[in-house]
Amino acid sequence: MKELKPYVPQPARKAGSAVTRSEFEKRMAAFKTAHGFKERYSIVYHCSRFEKSFVTVYERSNEAECFKTASISKLGEARPAAGVFTRTEQKTFDAKQFDSSGWRCPYCSAGGSIHCSCGSNTCSYQQDHASDGLHHCRPGCGSVSRTVPIRQMTASAAGGAAQSVPGRAHPALPGKSHTALPSPNVPRLPGPGK
Repeated sequence: MKELKPYVPQPARKAGSAVTRSEFEKRMAAFKTAHGFKERYSIVYHCSRFEKSFVTVYERSNEAECFKTASISKLGEARPAAGVFTRTEQKTFDAKQFDSSGWRCPYCSAGGSIHCSCGSNTCSYQQDHASDGLHHCRPGCGSVSRTVPIRQMTASAAGGAAQSVPGRAHPALPGKSHTALPSPNVPRLPGPGK
């Protein structure tokens, strides 16, 4: 007896329809822009004057743009965005990909930031007002050093979904005015009950 195998044809391929990576990136960027999706990352900073923490959310529409400051929130007042405070997905970027114009510490209004060897990011208040011109990190660190320009920045993913989705008039989950379950007097199919 001869054994038979089921025949599964290979999916049809169009000749010459291969999309290059750059074409794909362009199409994805256009799609994200059209639908309001942005690449968002957050960095936690500390005020070197008042020793209080805050988070800056940076966003951009596509990889050709620089990240721009989307929001700066004091940690006690921050409304968490998706993934803003988790450290699950971190990415390192070239510092030139960040546009820091307009960035200010929300506590002391210092306009510069410093990444210390201890791993924390602080505003530049201590260095700006130090008589020796050195950076004095937070008291918990105690590092005192000269600064060099930042070459890389590590940020946590902050979610890129659009703030509001066009065409969605109703919330995804029922609110207080909606009932989540049917009322108990709904007729049921006959059969064994539990």
